[in-house]
Amino acid sequence: MAWRDKEAKRSGLEPYLVLGNLALAEIARAKLEKKEDLLGIKGIKDKKFAKYGDKIWEILTTNDGADRATEEIISVGENGEKIFSVSVFLDLINVGLQTYSFKIKGEISGLSVKNGNYYFDLKDKIDGSVLSCVLWKNYYVMFGLELRDGLEVIVSGFPNIYKPNGRFGFRVEGLELVGEGALKKQYDELKAKLEKEGLFASEKKRILPLFPEKIGIITSRQGAVINDFLTNIGRFGFALKFIDVRVEGAQAVPDILSAIKTFRTQDIEILVLMRGGGSLEALQAFNNEAIVRALAGFPKPVVAGIGHDKDVPLAALAADVACSTPSIAAGIISRSWEEGRQKINLYDERVVRSFGRRILLAKNILQNRAEAIKNNFRRLLEYLNAPIGRLREQLAFLTERVRSSQRKIIDLESGLSASFSQALRFFKERLNFQEKTLSQNDPARLLALGFSLAYKDDKIIRGIGDISQGDLIEVRLKDGQIESKVHQVHKVKS
Repeated sequence: MAWRDKEAKRSGLEPYLVLGNLALAEIARAKLEKKEDLLGIKGIKDKKFAKYGDKIWEILTTNDGADRATEEIISVGENGEKIFSVSVFLDLINVGLQTYSFKIKGEISGLSVKNGNYYFDLKDKIDGSVLSCVLWKNYYVMFGLELRDGLEVIVSGFPNIYKPNGRFGFRVEGLELVGEGALKKQYDELKAKLEKEGLFASEKKRILPLFPEKIGIITSRQGAVINDFLTNIGRFGFALKFIDVRVEGAQAVPDILSAIKTFRTQDIEILVLMRGGGSLEALQAFNNEAIVRALAGFPKPVVAGIGHDKDVPLAALAADVACSTPSIAAGIISRSWEEGRQKINLYDERVVRSFGRRILLAKNILQNRAEAIKNNFRRLLEYLNAPIGRLREQLAFLTERVRSSQRKIIDLESGLSASFSQALRFFKERLNFQEKTLSQNDPARLLALGFSLAYKDDKIIRGIGDISQGDLIEVRLKDGQIESKVHQVHKVKS
């Protein structure tokens, strides 16, 4: 994709760090209905989606993606034909080529290294046909293979035209050795190298935590491995985090490395790497130097459950605990829980037996003490029998005194009740009298009889001394009020 290359150049990154070729190919093949569908493309995670999602979706949905990416440098002839520059034409061809991924078998020849990148021809052993290949240094480091002329390999990747010289070639993104002999030699050399560095040393092996709960799992979703593991892990409340990866082929190495990197930031107590049995050729990813070093440097204990025919995979040698089946791996992880449960059952039986013996002993002690208390109580009753009569007489006397006091209280209560009722009637009669007096002197009653009341500033005018010429007064009647201004004041002569 032309946009990908431009963005990589602008950011100073390798193109694959912006968007991998496999992701480009999958985008080209997929039928995406909305922008969020990009998250389903392998190689586009949340961070990359947040950074590039809008631009990718714009290219895909605004006319044709290739036209959109190159529209500024395409001219149009007189008959409406599009005329491309050489650069744009090659970009378009490479975009189309990136939708095709191939695996090719051949023999390396003409190997050269420039700036850490590997350039070589892949030669057909039968007719001598040659395909120019390039392997970028970041992929070479990830594969961890020592390349040399004459080495037979299987490369995977996609065809590409190198724009500076127009040369057709093949961009390698996956590399596998061919032949058991070459694989065994590579295995032995790498094993000796890593052993010398101490990566497999027993003193570096970490003990699995007791009663682990948080487990990270790396394996393929396909096949019986994950099902066997889940069947045998037991029901101990494990919090399992699973990352699906390819476990064979060229894509297995980047998949597994990415999963290990992801789990470095996760809250887990044990990392589990698993796959079923296989030959040395099928297990190439688990003899990869980058993966072995990633496992050896992982911050938490690693359990490897990798089946094999003869040679133990180097990834298993680097792990803290290695076994050959997922069932055994599950049993190792849950062993402390299973042993704990057995100990609890054993302790439970011991506690029950001990408790039974203690109960029987306590029962006998209680029975003996109960009999002793019973005898002592009998003697105490005999001793206290004489004073009981006197106590009963005193109790009868006190009972009569209490009854007498109760009668006096009842009489006093009746007297107080009668006095209170009489006082209440007196106050009620006084209140009725006052109510009638207030009713008869109520100004509203005078208004109802046809009188009126004059006010100045909400105060009743009681005489002409309360007002002056020009004052505003208010006259209230039974059915309303009158506001007026004093024109003249006449004092009535007495």
